[in-house]
Amino acid sequence: MSHSSEKWDQLTNEWSASLKKAKIRQAIIDDKMHSFLRGNGCLPTAEELKVVEALWDQHVAARNRTNLFIQAVLENYITTEATR
Repeated sequence: MSHSSEKWDQLTNEWSASLKKAKIRQAIIDDKMHSFLRGNGCLPTAEELKVVEALWDQHVAARNRTNLFIQAVLENYITTEATR
């Protein structure tokens, strides 16, 4: 795995974008639920819930890729420092 700053930027941008999408969709569902419970709105649909779950899954996958990159850099650093 390349340990470049470009790779880091790519991974963190993917993670950030996936988090933003998930949070926006989650906020829409939360707003619908809040309105429904106050008596002036409709429940979110099953399809909306599926979409938001898929977005959260994408976010977790992107975060996991970022964490794997961090782990690889850390392992490389530890190995490099141990040989000095």
